[in-house]
Amino acid sequence: MPLPLLMRVLPDVPPELVRSSRGLRARSTVRVYLRLVDADVVDANWMYVYPPEYRLGRVTAIDEWLPAAEGRPHDDTVMCIEYRCDHEDATWSLPDADLAALAADELVRTGLVGAAEVIGTHVLRLRATHPVPARGHRDAAPAHVESVEGVSSVGRHGKFGVPGVGACMEAAFETADLVLTGHDERTAR
Repeated sequence: MPLPLLMRVLPDVPPELVRSSRGLRARSTVRVYLRLVDADVVDANWMYVYPPEYRLGRVTAIDEWLPAAEGRPHDDTVMCIEYRCDHEDATWSLPDADLAALAADELVRTGLVGAAEVIGTHVLRLRATHPVPARGHRDAAPAHVESVEGVSSVGRHGKFGVPGVGACMEAAFETADLVLTGHDERTAR
């Protein structure tokens, strides 16, 4: 359950924590998948793009996640271009064709691929994927959740932050262990 909702239903939550939780928000993501032919693609799984002249935030070379043994064709590759936005803004509302054109243009401008022909596109809009951390919630809200017996708070929306891959994997293993065994490893340490 997302932290803002959890704060409304848990017992004995300080009123100021309930009030401030109502103001928490999350940004959305638009993913544009481009199928490219004859693309000279950089050899990396994903790349974050920070310069302000780009609207995109991350590029993922999908084929880099697939085992080479699957025999995928070498003249054909799929790239995922991600845009962080609010679901009310212009990026979210762009028509799919315009998003695909923007993604193809920005991808080439980054230099992560050479000139390539786009032979297919797919756009996926995902609401509220990235919590926007707020002052006072990083420690206070999760600490209150952990103080309630039988309740654990994990993941981006449970902690209302954007942990790295390692932290996400650790939380996933801890949660699976708790579900399978009923024993919380954190309290056993």
